[in-house]
Amino acid sequence: MTDKSKYMNPIGISVESEDRKEIGAATNLFGAKTAMSLTIGVFLLLFLYVVSRYNYLLFHTIAELFSITVAWSLFVVVWNSRHLSDNRAFVFIGIAYLFIGSIDLVHTLSYKGMGVIAKEWGANPATQLWIAARFMESISLFILPIIFFKHVRYHILWVVYSVITALIFITIFYWKIFPDCYIEGGGLTIFKKTSEYIICLILLTAWILLYQRKSNLDRIVYRLMAFSIVVTVFEELAFTFYISVYGISNLVGHYFKILSFFLIYLALVRKSLKKPYETLFRDLNKSKIKFKSLFEETINGLSLHEIICDKKGKPIDYRFLDINSAFEKMTGLNEKDLIGKTVLDALPESKSYWIETYGRVALTGNSVQFENYSKELNKYFEVSAYSPKYGQFVTVINDITDKKKSEMEKNKLIGKLQKAANEIKTLQGILPICSHCKKIRDDKGYWNRIESYIHKHSDADFSHGICPECAKKYYPDMDLYGDE
Repeated sequence: MTDKSKYMNPIGISVESEDRKEIGAATNLFGAKTAMSLTIGVFLLLFLYVVSRYNYLLFHTIAELFSITVAWSLFVVVWNSRHLSDNRAFVFIGIAYLFIGSIDLVHTLSYKGMGVIAKEWGANPATQLWIAARFMESISLFILPIIFFKHVRYHILWVVYSVITALIFITIFYWKIFPDCYIEGGGLTIFKKTSEYIICLILLTAWILLYQRKSNLDRIVYRLMAFSIVVTVFEELAFTFYISVYGISNLVGHYFKILSFFLIYLALVRKSLKKPYETLFRDLNKSKIKFKSLFEETINGLSLHEIICDKKGKPIDYRFLDINSAFEKMTGLNEKDLIGKTVLDALPESKSYWIETYGRVALTGNSVQFENYSKELNKYFEVSAYSPKYGQFVTVINDITDKKKSEMEKNKLIGKLQKAANEIKTLQGILPICSHCKKIRDDKGYWNRIESYIHKHSDADFSHGICPECAKKYYPDMDLYGDE
């Protein structure tokens, strides 16, 4: 009965047949953004290479700041969309990258030649911070698959990562007990190289755990994360070979770092935004279909309207937006004759009562329930009306004509019986009557002839005569009944 290309349900939501196209468009939008991001990434790497040929320190700063920005953006996205995800493990990795990015920021500021932090200490503090950040990153990625869909307390994560980050800074800059990682003139220390290999081992283990739990992940999310881990391993291997902090190995390592951060960012953005919104669109579409079915199949007559007011804001008419099958059956009206038309067009003799009542509902939001008679349809209706949004109202009607007629017949019958009852006087109780003269004593103690007493207490009248026994007794000489 309803045009399937467009459907307006009773809560004012328009259900389009293009829902699937909308979902596809949303998905394509995310895909287009991903392709654009990858294109921008390629140009960024080319730009960084040119910069590194001009000034390596500038290259290092830009590369690190880009990685830091990605890490912090990852946290912002995951944290602010945590209510959309059913997997708290991804919020955990977002928090981890916030602190990893913070350590990398201090690493960048303390890099040899920057002259901002520990400039007299050379390249060692920056390298120590690098190793500390990579340990934190690899261990976090190792823990991630283990805690999939487990309850994670965010406040504990904040405390743990805050304490670990503080200890890293204290052991490097204050206590100065963090093992040396770079010695001027000697290059990388054994601790630094060993640490890189240990980090690679942790990352490979993380990849294995991730592979074992890939069924818990979206296919693309899994591939992005796995690729990010593999790229991070190459990053760490690259950093085991450099002699100078300005060397080519360092350059390649930073390329891998940027790529690994960017891949993990794409994975978590897809997990935190794209997939939840796809699910949201899909669930919304299912809800609309279910609601549409409910709207059509309910036994109540449902209709959606918009109120029409004059220049002063007074309701003067209302327009039909949608009705269901039950509404058609109850009213005898056809959808084609109603949708888009006003009530005064469809039912010119409609009483102002209906328009005024529905106008208050649509303009104030106050629901109403009432019963009323429709002269145009010659039917009684039980009506509930509410406003889904300003200027619109929904009516839920039930045809109670038969019920009303039965009630009126019942009331009419009760009235007749009551009238008859009022016309009937009854004698009740024990009547004190004389056993000889048969007079009856009334409530005041007077003795009344039986006929006058009964006449007074009922509508009965008497006609007097003589029975045969009394005729023989009192009039023996008169043959009133003849000889037997």
